[in-house]
Amino acid sequence: MSTSVTQRLQALRDEIQFLGLNAWLVTSADPHLSEHLPEHWMFLRYLSGFTGSYGCMVITADRALLWTDSRYWEQAARQLEGSGIELMRFGAEGVPNARQWLCENLPENAQVGCDPLTISENDFRRFEIAFSERGMILTGYISVTDHVWKGRPHPDVAPISVFTNAQESVARKLEKVRKAVHAAGADSLLLGTLEDVAWLTNLRGSDIACTPVFTSYLLVTDEDVTLYVDPTKIQTADVKKHLKTNSISVVAYSDRRAHIAQHLNGHRVLLDADAVNHAVYALLEQESSAYVVAGERPTALLKSRKNKAELELLKETMRQDGAALCEFFARLDEMLWDGETPTEQELAEMLRGVDGVKDVEFEKDTHHYNSASALFEVTFDGEKLDEISIQGVKNVRAALSGYDTYITTEIGNPTGEILEHEMRIVLIILMCSIFVVLLLTSRTYAEVPVLIITFGVAVWVNKGTNYWFHEVSFITNSIAAVLQLGLGIDYAIIMCHHYTEERELFAPREATIRALTLAIPEISASSLTTISGLLALSFMKIKIGEDMSLVLIKSILFLMLTVFFLMPALIMYMSPWIDKTHHRKFLPRIDALGRFAIRSRYVVPPIFLVIIVAGFLLSSKCPYVFGYSTLDTIKQNDYKIAEKKINATFGETNQVVLIFPFTDFESEASLLDDLNELKGVDHIQALAGEEAKDGYMVTDSLTPRKFAELTDIDIGVSRALYTAYCTANDDYTKALGQLVDLSNIDNCSVPLIDMFKFLYEQRDIYRSKIDAETMNDLEEMYDRLIDGEKQLHSEHYSRMILYLNLPVESEETYDYLTVIKGAVGKYYDESYFVGETAKDKDFSDAFSTDNTLISILTVVFVILVLLVTFKSVALPLLLILVIQGSVWINFSFPALLHNNLYFLAYLIVSAIMMGANIDYAIVISSRYLRLKEEMPYKEAMIEALNQAFPTVVTSGTILAAAGMSIGFLSSENTVASIGICLGRGTLISMVLVMCVLPQILLLGDSLVEKTSFTIGHHAAPQHLQGAMRVNGHVRGYINGYVDAEIHGRVNGTVSASIDIGNVQMEEAPAQTVPAADLHGEEGSDEKT
Repeated sequence: MSTSVTQRLQALRDEIQFLGLNAWLVTSADPHLSEHLPEHWMFLRYLSGFTGSYGCMVITADRALLWTDSRYWEQAARQLEGSGIELMRFGAEGVPNARQWLCENLPENAQVGCDPLTISENDFRRFEIAFSERGMILTGYISVTDHVWKGRPHPDVAPISVFTNAQESVARKLEKVRKAVHAAGADSLLLGTLEDVAWLTNLRGSDIACTPVFTSYLLVTDEDVTLYVDPTKIQTADVKKHLKTNSISVVAYSDRRAHIAQHLNGHRVLLDADAVNHAVYALLEQESSAYVVAGERPTALLKSRKNKAELELLKETMRQDGAALCEFFARLDEMLWDGETPTEQELAEMLRGVDGVKDVEFEKDTHHYNSASALFEVTFDGEKLDEISIQGVKNVRAALSGYDTYITTEIGNPTGEILEHEMRIVLIILMCSIFVVLLLTSRTYAEVPVLIITFGVAVWVNKGTNYWFHEVSFITNSIAAVLQLGLGIDYAIIMCHHYTEERELFAPREATIRALTLAIPEISASSLTTISGLLALSFMKIKIGEDMSLVLIKSILFLMLTVFFLMPALIMYMSPWIDKTHHRKFLPRIDALGRFAIRSRYVVPPIFLVIIVAGFLLSSKCPYVFGYSTLDTIKQNDYKIAEKKINATFGETNQVVLIFPFTDFESEASLLDDLNELKGVDHIQALAGEEAKDGYMVTDSLTPRKFAELTDIDIGVSRALYTAYCTANDDYTKALGQLVDLSNIDNCSVPLIDMFKFLYEQRDIYRSKIDAETMNDLEEMYDRLIDGEKQLHSEHYSRMILYLNLPVESEETYDYLTVIKGAVGKYYDESYFVGETAKDKDFSDAFSTDNTLISILTVVFVILVLLVTFKSVALPLLLILVIQGSVWINFSFPALLHNNLYFLAYLIVSAIMMGANIDYAIVISSRYLRLKEEMPYKEAMIEALNQAFPTVVTSGTILAAAGMSIGFLSSENTVASIGICLGRGTLISMVLVMCVLPQILLLGDSLVEKTSFTIGHHAAPQHLQGAMRVNGHVRGYINGYVDAEIHGRVNGTVSASIDIGNVQMEEAPAQTVPAADLHGEEGSDEKT
């Protein structure tokens, strides 16, 4: 229940009387003697309603006085009007200051109390000197403020950040400070002024609005530096690294007194009596064996000396400030000339009249007004996707078009619309990139339009069939097209390359048939690994995993279908132009890379093992986050900019919605009281906390007399209304446990909201008994109550909106939800949380399970496909090792760079990398295994790398470009995180496949052969050239691959295994082998 200024002053007077004091002194300060204060220390404003930055109050048993300077005389006069507080115009002629007034108006030997945390040591001494002449005493009491201030805001826990633009290092500043401390005859310095702590540590915070400081003390000795701060403020890895780098140890702010007293024993401590509160000074003088050296703190002078860079920044600040001021004056002149008198209240009232707007919340407090900026919280008539709400947002924009505004909203799903627009841009850029890459890697120019048409058809067919799933995430819907191109582009490239090879020997139609015959098994095997990785995503607990898995698998299948059915027709149609537009190869041969692989096959694999072990350890320390509060993107949209501006000006809000079954208003009110006592809860919006009028909550139960007084209706009418209510509501009568004595209706108490609802239902009956003005007021009050009930109460459930003074995402916040749930459990067996923190906690709980499950399933699925493809146990494991290594290395970067990573990026990208990037390894491995049957293994590896290079470069470059484009051009956190990780991971995979996998294959050759599934034994290949007679079954290459029984002479080169028979070299000239001598299959395995 809210209290008036009079009630607050009386509560303080009761405390003064209890302590036996004659007066109480209140200053506008915090323990760090700041001019601008965090809400937790605005006690003077709480007592008086005065919101100026400077003031001093004296409260006695019968008087209350407030001193402030001439800046605030008019403001104070308005705000103190009717409060009973006397305004003392400090500095005006004939007006005594607080010390003089107390000495003149209190009796001798009087006792005055104050909070020793909010008065400097020098000011405390000045009061003592003035009081000593009259035997008066000033005493400090720390707990009085808490006793008087009910519902006092909790201290801020906004995170600390590193000031990256500092012109001087912490080490250099500490060196200067220690030198100045020694010159003053001391060996230690205790700093309490927040701006000094921020300057010396190169850290910044936001505990005070528009002031980049954080609540803390700093102790500097010759041996160490200690920062006394709430540990929950230290959230990011870069802050932790900064503290560690500069050897700054952290002690909890709540433990500062004990630590300071013990740590400074025997030290000579320099203290600035104008910048340290009386409690700290007394601690060192009375509770510690430290020797206090009084003197000015050296940081005040040091930070005032600006270097050239700082002076230039100051000049630029002045220029910008001057320009803004001129713009303001010009705008003000224009408005005054037009007769306008713009105020925030008038704007709020104007917005309330905008079509589609239901209500505008705006109060004169720091939550809604700060640093000449006003925050309007607008509620619209419909739901967030309703047309009336969407139009309402447009109307609000139009109404505020002449003002400098920042608007953030979820109305109309703007995030989805923005992402869709961004992905269209990405797709255009990607298609241009694909065009350039294909020009460089293709063998004829006419292949490029064939590939582009194939991609385009597959993308649009996939997008058009998303309706099969009824509902698809806007994230999946937006990025599916981009990922489809990146993941499946190599299918079309494989088909094109096979056609080009076959076209050298066959006519277009036959070449197309043979190319398709060769491409189908190769593409199918490649797609199976990709689908396997994507399939693992569908087992995630988080719905987007299944969503993305199904859409991307569908996209791969559609791309395969277009390659198998549409692309052959396009090739046939374009074959004349394909033949005419052949060009030289733009990509060079990479024989040098192959020779390097051969020479380094004993060196690179061990180094790689060390790297992936390090990658595994670092990736396990990756700073995963489960919400957006600590993330940012390279691209910023208008809504993000607005949200950051609002959070910077008014502070970030951590809102948690608590839902529980509705039973009765008494239990809800009791729960509200319990939750308000929790330190982590700043304030709560609940039906039981909504004030109806004159301090009564809407759920308070009132008797007929109290209801009559509240609503200004006749007592007789009120009694009649209560009698009718009790008669009409059997449920209420039964809930009382006994029948209501209608003859003694004055003892009946009914919740206020129920009476208002009943009165509204019966308004036609009672309209003649209640005057029109009162009835209009009652109807307006009813509308307001019903609106609040709709938001906070339903037939079976109630909800409370809790505003926590904890970070949106932290282990402490997650644990605090358990504390809240325990408080709720006293009244309700069932409760639920909704909001960013609740969602982040659910994601955090699901992550460990999903991570393990997806990793195992991805590896198992891919291994099964590779086992079937290569018929070997060892080879799949070697390929998995390389790609898994690239995954670990990829996710080491966030840990090394101290960048938070959204957890979904890891789950999705690791699965995609394992399923898609392994295709590059398959291309090299399959070509190497085939080529080493016809040539020595060293030559086979060199040739395999040359053949695979265009495919790997083309596919990998496009997938990396797709990822990086998404990462750099998307402002949506999830999408940007996925893009950056996918792009970086693909590049790493390409490097490892081209520069590490060849060495591993060469080193593991024997292991691969020993674990092969091949049935039967083939003799080692023989390499012969010249005239020879071949007797037996030949398996190998004779001017093309042949699997047949050969009887005859061969003039040429034989590189094959001889299963049965032998080879006899002859000196006779070569003779042509008749076709009739070849029996068996020639074609299904033929390659050139």
